[in-house]
Amino acid sequence: MDKVLEELEEELHPGFEQWAVCSLATVSDFDGGGDAPDVHWRYPANSLALLDELRAITRYDDVEYPLRIPLMSAKDRTNNQRSAYIIDENPFSGVFLLRFDQDEAEDRTYREGVGRTTARLVLEWMRKNQEQFAGLENEVNELTDTFYEVRGANFEVPTDEIERLLNAKQQYQSAMDRADDLRAKKDEIASALDQLDVALDARSLVRSDRLARVETVDSVAADERPAPDVMVTAFQRAQQVAGNITPRSARVDGIRDELTTLQDRRRHTFHDHVDGHTVQRTVFMAAVLAEIDSALETHRFDKLVDEFVEHNETTITEYDPSFDPTADPKDQFLETIEPMLDEKVQALSRELDELGITGRLTDRGTYTSIKEQLDHLRSTLSKLERALEERDRLAELADAIKEEYEAAHATLESQREALADAKQNTESELKTNSQRAEAAQRALERHKEAAQNSPLGRFVTLPVTEGAELQAEQFADDPGIAALVEEGIIDREAVVDRLRETLYDHEDGVIGASLETRGKSRSPSQGRPVVFCTQGTRNLVWSDAPSGTAPEAVANDEFAKQPETVFCTDDHAIGLLAVYGGLALDNFDHGYLRDSPFQGRATLWGEPIDLEDCYAYPELLPKDHPVSVYNRVETTPLPEGGESDD
Repeated sequence: MDKVLEELEEELHPGFEQWAVCSLATVSDFDGGGDAPDVHWRYPANSLALLDELRAITRYDDVEYPLRIPLMSAKDRTNNQRSAYIIDENPFSGVFLLRFDQDEAEDRTYREGVGRTTARLVLEWMRKNQEQFAGLENEVNELTDTFYEVRGANFEVPTDEIERLLNAKQQYQSAMDRADDLRAKKDEIASALDQLDVALDARSLVRSDRLARVETVDSVAADERPAPDVMVTAFQRAQQVAGNITPRSARVDGIRDELTTLQDRRRHTFHDHVDGHTVQRTVFMAAVLAEIDSALETHRFDKLVDEFVEHNETTITEYDPSFDPTADPKDQFLETIEPMLDEKVQALSRELDELGITGRLTDRGTYTSIKEQLDHLRSTLSKLERALEERDRLAELADAIKEEYEAAHATLESQREALADAKQNTESELKTNSQRAEAAQRALERHKEAAQNSPLGRFVTLPVTEGAELQAEQFADDPGIAALVEEGIIDREAVVDRLRETLYDHEDGVIGASLETRGKSRSPSQGRPVVFCTQGTRNLVWSDAPSGTAPEAVANDEFAKQPETVFCTDDHAIGLLAVYGGLALDNFDHGYLRDSPFQGRATLWGEPIDLEDCYAYPELLPKDHPVSVYNRVETTPLPEGGESDD
């Protein structure tokens, strides 16, 4: 790449500069003397190899230019223009090094923090020829060393946390709204069932004074049946109409007409989940049936039979010794009384016939006696038969009305069964939803706590103000830090505190995680802090503070070099970089590993390793480096085509 840029420079003169950004793998306690970390040895070994090769290329170590890297492709003599690359000066304007603790690689926020620091170096700080970066253009004038260590922290709008919090809030609210809907549905079904239950008990409730309005009666007596107001009204209207029907002259069609008229004139309204016509039909038919049953219970036929048996018990038992005076009056009449009376009528009729015309004239006393007995028996039998016929017609009417009632009753039972199932399903769903609401509430509290807590680290999400009521519409325009601070969603004091804490803790905190762990300390820090933010955010939380010292003043006191501000257009993050020059590369963690080959065998954490396999260009290393093949470079045979520096 250096050679390509060199050729372009000679032709186009664009002013190219090469800067490198490298992360060096290490661990949080590289040589702490404890158990070996659970990290593959190749991570720090590869970083050491990279660092050694960079030291050679940049002439940090004692190497002699030019350096030559033979090309393996030069063995193929076909169409090759170059047999080796020649390095005769430091190709880098600077090399930025970032520490990467491999034992924290599983931590997503740690990885994101290192990644964001790298991105700020490449995408924002290292830009050129842009007005907002004047004085920082590639840092050519400011950065006089080759190697620099960069540490960084990023303070960002808690976009993901807020989104999760809003989603959790919405899910919780949805669960609560659903719970309200289900409870209302359950109450509605319960109200409908109350009406159906009263209607289904219509046979036992009509003509009873047991119904009590639950809407108006504070306390219901033990023998009363609480009922919705509409059902009390329905019973009253049904009983009123049924009471005007004369059972002895009533017909089924006429009763149906009365029901139709009642339905048409009905002003009381049943529950929406209830078939009002069927409810009114059931109650009305129960009321009519009660009237007919009452008429049957008081019908004269039973009295006539009882009176006849009372006056003729001896005669009856003589005729039928098995006669049961406690049996149904109709059975008594049809099985014993009517046959007996028929036989007596026939016998008396024969006696009259045997008298003939002469006997009727000559024996008037006998004729008159027989004739009176016969007329009395016939009258009694006719009266009983007419009464039975009238009673049977009432019974037939009762049976017909009972069929009407039972059909309507069966329909209501089906409706009740369906509503009972719906109620059970609603209760089950309500229980499930209650569990969902509890889970949503726990998630809401968890996300609220996550949004309000922001531990310091390389990647910090700014905390949401405790007690702030977040609404989705507040984030419709994707507000930045300044807007969220102004609206009180992000606490200004909390942002300032986190910036100050990070700056104060520059030795042991996030921006104090130094690569130089062996025998060198920085007190005061020799680095320079650079903050990346918008103008508005700078004014709110960097150059000013609601109380105490502003972060910019803290940075100025804690660091040797004056802090710089890079203004950005994206207000969703504040970036903080600490840049350190004058590095002693031998004092890096990797120095422990680098020392081991000089002691006879490359080892890491007490185990031998194949360190030489990690070097891509051992040709570059100084002669005294254990992995160096510097002497081989000098004796490497070149292809007959010669060497080209072009």
